[in-house]
Amino acid sequence: MPRDESPEGMQGQIDELFRRLDTADAERGVLIERAAAADERAELDRQMILDLQAAGVVTGRHTHDLEEALKSSRTIGAAMGILMESRKLSADQAFAALRQASQDSNRKLRELAAEMVEAASPSDTEPEPA
Repeated sequence: MPRDESPEGMQGQIDELFRRLDTADAERGVLIERAAAADERAELDRQMILDLQAAGVVTGRHTHDLEEALKSSRTIGAAMGILMESRKLSADQAFAALRQASQDSNRKLRELAAEMVEAASPSDTEPEPA
């Protein structure tokens, strides 16, 4: 399809570019908010584990296992969220898709989820202007 290089066509292309940039900015803002909320939940989890350890409910050995389980759970939840948003899936469908991909690739679900979350995370560096 040939490009419309008339002033109206160019304005339409510029408008579309700005719309895409606004959408990307909004999506990045949502990801930043989610990351902050995840950090807050992780801190609450750490405090809960410390409280359980202080009360003698868990030992030091179990503390590490609990921390790893919570971290994996959060990562899997984030990967599910990515699938739910990008593919318009329910939570059950997103988990089933992750589980199937894990089985098909013969990889641990938590490792696959971590890779998805890393790939979807905004980079900390801004691209150089052209």
